[in-house]
Amino acid sequence: FLEEDGNAYENADAKVERRRLRDMYDPFQMSDELFKKNFRLNKDAFKYVLDTFAEETQQSTLTSLSPLNRVVAALRFFAEGSYQHGVGTDYNVGMGQSTVSKSLSHFLEVMQRKLCREWIKFDQSEEEKMQAEQEFYAKASFPGVIICVDGTHIKIVKPSEEGFLYYNRKGFYSINAILVCDNRMRIKSIDARYPGCNHEG
Repeated sequence: FLEEDGNAYENADAKVERRRLRDMYDPFQMSDELFKKNFRLNKDAFKYVLDTFAEETQQSTLTSLSPLNRVVAALRFFAEGSYQHGVGTDYNVGMGQSTVSKSLSHFLEVMQRKLCREWIKFDQSEEEKMQAEQEFYAKASFPGVIICVDGTHIKIVKPSEEGFLYYNRKGFYSINAILVCDNRMRIKSIDARYPGCNHEG
């Protein structure tokens, strides 16, 4: 019983500390460079996502979480590319893993309903979309997929000017390219405008 009581007190203390961190935390106090490193967006883009999310968010069971808290948690998750437990222990977030999970689901639902429809569009007829979805499912048993998007670093020789911009976090010089490919592995679009120091996406 004593051990269980001790764990209960520790959990309660952790919740209080997380709430204190959330209440104190203001990501916009970061430098522009650190902000982009943490969220993979600049401050203007972050504010756009935050404003859109705040407008669409209704009262939910996550009553103690502000729209800012939820956007911070979601974007840190995407920036880290790791499981929710890591973000749940991130001092920038101040949430437990289960809360991050609920918050992330809500964030994705809002983004899919609002931002994705506005900004993500593919030049496919309804018939082509249906065919692509069927073929992707037949290959991978993964529903709802109509196209694939991924980033890759194309290795290059160090440029003579501003070479530092092309040095990526993997340790070589590159161009950061985003490719879009269809269900038959045909490349539909390439964006290779960015130097290697830019993160994917």
